[in-house]
Amino acid sequence: MLIIKEELLSIMIEEYPNWLTTPENFLNFILLMDQLSELDAEVYGTDRSARDEFAEDLAALLIRELHIDLLPYRDFRDLKTNGPVQDDQMQMLERISQKMKEDDRVFDLTLETGIMPSEETMLTDIAKDFFARYVIERLRPYVDFR
Repeated sequence: MLIIKEELLSIMIEEYPNWLTTPENFLNFILLMDQLSELDAEVYGTDRSARDEFAEDLAALLIRELHIDLLPYRDFRDLKTNGPVQDDQMQMLERISQKMKEDDRVFDLTLETGIMPSEETMLTDIAKDFFARYVIERLRPYVDFR
């Protein structure tokens, strides 16, 4: 059974919205989740043996549960071997981190000024949160969320 920090997966789904648009973006998402999960395992002392096939297991689960199409690749292994990694993982992580910091600043300003974000912004945030929760609930029978 996969072990994933629920908050980490939720943040990644919400802050990297293009992960389902192309097989290459899906690969980037899986590789970044693998790296973040490995860092998390090192920090919290999770058993490394449970992580050996993390990327492949997570990809297989998402492909099955969300019916992800990897064409023109045969399967995830083919994508991982032949698909180009579009972005540097550290750049992706930096962009996600920047976006989260910006969101925190907007939230702080909202509290200080009482000015609310636009209706469009609030609906977009609700939709991202709803989709992240949907994915997590689809995976819950197969993942040990911490």
